[in-house]
Amino acid sequence: MRLPCTLVLLLFVLVKVTNAEAGSSVPQGVVDSWSYLIGNWDVSGEVGSTSVKGKAAFEWGAGKSCYLGKQVWQLGPDEIEVQLALIGGWDAAASQIVEYGFASSGESGAVHYVTPPQNEFGRLIEGRIDGVNEKGERWNGDVTVDRTGPNEFRLTTTIDGEVVHSLKYVRRDDGDGAQTR
Repeated sequence: MRLPCTLVLLLFVLVKVTNAEAGSSVPQGVVDSWSYLIGNWDVSGEVGSTSVKGKAAFEWGAGKSCYLGKQVWQLGPDEIEVQLALIGGWDAAASQIVEYGFASSGESGAVHYVTPPQNEFGRLIEGRIDGVNEKGERWNGDVTVDRTGPNEFRLTTTIDGEVVHSLKYVRRDDGDGAQTR
């Protein structure tokens, strides 16, 4: 079930990389481009040919040194639950965001992201994912995260040119008045 793990990793990477507070090695531009992803999201889409619906939440770690993400998805008509945990941060040596993710289905993965030039909407990040499925088999692919509106983004994972994840994230209005970021 390599699809949920990839999505989890991607989603958490989208949340935010790290902070540009005093002493942080994270470039301010990286922090700025990711800050809108922190928050609560509704998730919908497909993993392979299986429908997905769920929720995601991203928050800063202590001192904004990393981001933490948790996602809970229901897969298919039987609504099989998969939980995902992510942690992402800045790799100063490689000048890139690295995200690690783990799924309750037994999958895990690491995404190495690069941040393309920014505009209001469009590509936020793209990267390469290396994963391990529940059987211990290795796989790899490409991940893109595209901001499609002020409160939504799309995560897409491809393996050998085939789209294996296509997920839409829409910011939830949890009554705090801070839906648009």
